[in-house]
Amino acid sequence: MEVQKVRVRLHRLRGGEIDASLFVHTVGPDETRPQSVASRLNEPDHRFLPFEIEGRVMLVGLASIAAVELSEEPPEVATLAQVGGVRAPVEVVLATGRHLEGELLYEAPEARRRVLDVLNAATDRFLLMAAGRRYFLVQIEAIDQVRAI
Repeated sequence: MEVQKVRVRLHRLRGGEIDASLFVHTVGPDETRPQSVASRLNEPDHRFLPFEIEGRVMLVGLASIAAVELSEEPPEVATLAQVGGVRAPVEVVLATGRHLEGELLYEAPEARRRVLDVLNAATDRFLLMAAGRRYFLVQIEAIDQVRAI
């Protein structure tokens, strides 16, 4: 299976940021378009993924990542807009102490659309957040606090 590199910035749980490239498949699970960074990070049977960091391939433990900052708008933004996804304005405080202000973007049934419901019921490891023109995939286990704004 062919792969391509997608530029990202890793925000590490132990502090610091690292510019990297994540390897994603050129054909995703639905076999109609390339795999997205979000779908790669949220593969349930992976705890480590290959990243290129400073020209070297490194296997990075997903549990060590607080957030992944994307260099481009992810395809999930358009998909969520088409299906009536939720855009919940929040301030997220990560375990690193970093504050992110923006909107959590997610799909949820009408009766379970609150941020609390999504945080408690999420099956994905990383949640999508839009902060202006920047996009983050925030590891749910790295979230210390969330405040509605």
